[in-house]
Amino acid sequence: MEMRKKEEVVSEAAQVQLRTEDVARVYDFAAEVSRKFGTFIKAVVVFGSFARKAEAGDSDVDVLVIVDDSFAPLDQALLVAFQSEMNRLVSKYPKLHISPVSISQFWDSVRRGDPVTLSALRDGVPVADLGFFAPLKRLLIQGKIRPTQEAVNVTISRAFSNLNSYASTLNGALYSLYWATVEAAHAAVMCFDKIPGSPWEVAGLLRETMVNAKALTETDVKVYEELFETMKKLEKEELDMVKPADLEALHGKAVKFVAKIDAWVNAHSLKQTPKKPGESG
Repeated sequence: MEMRKKEEVVSEAAQVQLRTEDVARVYDFAAEVSRKFGTFIKAVVVFGSFARKAEAGDSDVDVLVIVDDSFAPLDQALLVAFQSEMNRLVSKYPKLHISPVSISQFWDSVRRGDPVTLSALRDGVPVADLGFFAPLKRLLIQGKIRPTQEAVNVTISRAFSNLNSYASTLNGALYSLYWATVEAAHAAVMCFDKIPGSPWEVAGLLRETMVNAKALTETDVKVYEELFETMKKLEKEELDMVKPADLEALHGKAVKFVAKIDAWVNAHSLKQTPKKPGESG
């Protein structure tokens, strides 16, 4: 790839008030990857909040690397070599967040009017370009690239996907809290030289051991039961999603439950049951 002079690129960056030290890093990265892969690299573009000058001073710099798959499917050996080089360069330039994409993928996203791609095209600043990125950017500025109904449909479907992801995240957090209390309870029960029971047996075992030893109260055991019952409702689909306020309350209870058991476990060694005469071991 024919590289522009570094001084020229940095000077242009300064004129539009981009951080010149970061643009210089991107240039060095582009020069390295271009020397290694030649015309396989079609463009190296700075995009995202850095290009929009909306980033914090210490934020990462998003870099789009467009590679050529226009003549034939990408060769597996070339892909492996490219990925290996990307991994090396990521460690060398840790502030750069590198996103490789093929010409076909990028063009298809532009054709469909994908909002993320159009945003990258609109705001992107090419550091190196073999005549692929700049013409598309010009067409966008001229209003000749427009959103499509396909892009509308895909984008709204992603909105629902993200809502579902939110619910899954909350339910996953509840799952973590539940198992935190199960594991803590198991540790407590084992201190009494007992085999930990299944989750539905834990409450009874806690009453038999920790409550009897005055290490936990009935209220503490009910915290475990509340988490257990909420998990069962999710599993049986009686509950679609745990509410954030409920999750926050359960988190506070679970933290206290685990801390109380942790303090007791640290203060008490395992209570081994004395062996009867004649028992081995």
